[in-house]
Amino acid sequence: MKIYDNLDRFLNDHNFKVIYFNNKINVNNYEEIVDFSPKQIDIKYKEGLFTITGSNLVITKMFDNEILITGIIETLKNNQT
Repeated sequence: MKIYDNLDRFLNDHNFKVIYFNNKINVNNYEEIVDFSPKQIDIKYKEGLFTITGSNLVITKMFDNEILITGIIETLKNNQT
């Protein structure tokens, strides 16, 4: 049952996650994009607001609960409520 449990946790994961790699940011399980410009993106999630600042920021892929952001990333800030 361990394989089933791991697969179930993977498929039903609803936690907010931010993965940063090679000047790309993958955001999972967000609620809405509050503000978007080439210099700043504010993303609302269940516990607060996540802010990405930089230059040439672009949302390159967007799904129901996942987005991919590219550009020159300068800061990542988590503002939990």
